[in-house]
Amino acid sequence: MEKKAISVDQVKENFSINGEQAESVIRQLETIGVLGSKNEDGTHTVMMDKDAFINRVRGYQDLAERMRAVAASKNANLSDVTISKKLIIEENDHAVKTRVPGTWGEEAKYVWLRKENIMEIHGGKTMLTFLDSTKDYKLYDEQNRVVTTQKGTELYLDYRRRQKWIMKRNRLLIIQV
Repeated sequence: MEKKAISVDQVKENFSINGEQAESVIRQLETIGVLGSKNEDGTHTVMMDKDAFINRVRGYQDLAERMRAVAASKNANLSDVTISKKLIIEENDHAVKTRVPGTWGEEAKYVWLRKENIMEIHGGKTMLTFLDSTKDYKLYDEQNRVVTTQKGTELYLDYRRRQKWIMKRNRLLIIQV
C-alpha cells in the first residue's frame, strides 16, 4: 500500500538528509504536483500514485533531453521538429521515411531522415529531429521516387502548421467536452 501522506521528518529520515534539504525536496514535490500543501498535522498529502509520478518524471526527462539537444546545437540553421511515430512509413538501419504533414493519399510526399539525428521522446511515441533550413531535402513518393525538393525552411513550416492545427483541434475538443 502506498503512503497517503508524508512529513519533512520522514523525508529527512528516509533519505538521510538534513531538515533544510528535506524541506526543499517537499517544496519541489509540491511544485510538480506530487504533494499537496502542508496539513494541520505537518504532513503533506500524496496527490499522485507511483505510476503517475513516474510518468510525470519521464515527461520532465523528455523535455530536459529536448532542451539539451536544442542547446547543444550551435548551428543556427537547425530547427527542431517533433514527429509522431504514426507518420513513419518505412525504416532501415540508417534512416526513417516519414510522411510530410499536409500531404496524403496519392499526393502524399515522404522524406527520409537519418537516424543519427533522431531522438525518441515521450516514451518512444514521438521523434525529435532537426531540419537544416539551408538544405534542399528530397521528397519521395510511396515507391521512393524523387518527386521534388524542398528547402528545410519550407519543410519546417509544414511541420509547424500541422502542430498548430493539432493544438487548435485539441483545444476545441476540450471546450466541447
